[in-house]
Parts: sequence; structure tokens; C-alpha cells
Amino acid sequence: MILSGRFWMGGGQVNPTVWGSYWFPQGLLWFLETPVWVCLCWFLIAYSCVTVAGKVFPGVGLWGRAFTGGLIAMVIDLWEDPVLTSPEHMKWIWAKGDHVGILGIPHCNFIGWFFLIFVFAILWESYLPRFEKRLGGWRGMVAFLSLLLCANFIILAILLTWGSIANSLFPLPGGLHIPPKNWGW
Repeated sequence: MILSGRFWMGGGQVNPTVWGSYWFPQGLLWFLETPVWVCLCWFLIAYSCVTVAGKVFPGVGLWGRAFTGGLIAMVIDLWEDPVLTSPEHMKWIWAKGDHVGILGIPHCNFIGWFFLIFVFAILWESYLPRFEKRLGGWRGMVAFLSLLLCANFIILAILLTWGSIANSLFPLPGGLHIPPKNWGW
């Protein structure tokens, strides 16, 4: 999504109408099109949400902790994105082509955070210990990261499919925005 945000269809032209895309206008030490500090923050949010859910609700089982961790991540992102994308901060820029927005952020972003952390929590607790036990520390970690990468592509495919459905339900130019666009978000 990030790579499609800044350079859609080549040529280095910024296209603000591409659905579900965004880009970072500032940063140091880049990894592809993402500042390294953002990658670290994503990991900290994921790990913190899973850990907090496990500490607060230790007896609810893996699926309950994963669900709670996903909700925590979604709520954190609901607070964070509107602030960091505001004109005062502009840490990243969302494309304007999205049909459904919450506080100026595409709704799929929040759905994505929930599912990403939900799947991360399940894989973290279920597969990482098995991989480490069977393959050893280093190879187990590589196998786990490969599994995470595959899961991320599956989540991306689901979100792209859902985004296409949402775009047909709420066609441009109006779409559905909470609050409405003319409120200043």
C-alpha cells in the first residue's frame, strides 16, 4: 500500500486518488518507502497490544487474547492516525480516493490493524514456540517470520477485496465519511 501511495503507475508522480494508499513525506533511514522509525513503531504497537492483552486477560484463552489485542491496536490507531496525519504534523499522507473514512482515515486501515494484530497474536503464541522447539532458535525465528509474511499477504488480499466491495457500495465522489468531510477532518 505504501509503495502504491507515492509512485502509482511509475514516473514518480503522486496520485492522490489511489484507493487505500499512503506515503511518508519525511523521515530518516528509509526501508523501501517507509522510515525505519515507523517500522519500529509498528512492531512496538503489535508486541505491546499482544502482551497487554495477555497480562490483563490471562484466562480467556488464545482467541480471546488475540481478539483483545486486535481491539487495543485498533483503538490506538484510531487515536494516533487522525493526529499524525493532521496538517500540523503530517507524518504520513493518506490518498483521497477512499470511499469510506473515519476521522479522515480509510476504514480499512482500522480493520487491517485489528486483523494484523489478531493474526500476529495467534501465530506468536501458537507457532513461534513450536518452530523454536523443532528447528532451533535461529531457524525457528526465520520460519516464524516467513509465516508472518505469508499471513500479511493474505490479510492484504482480504482488505483489497473488501475495499473493492466498499468502493462499489459507496461510490465517489461522496462516499461515507464519519464525520462528514465538510467538518474539517
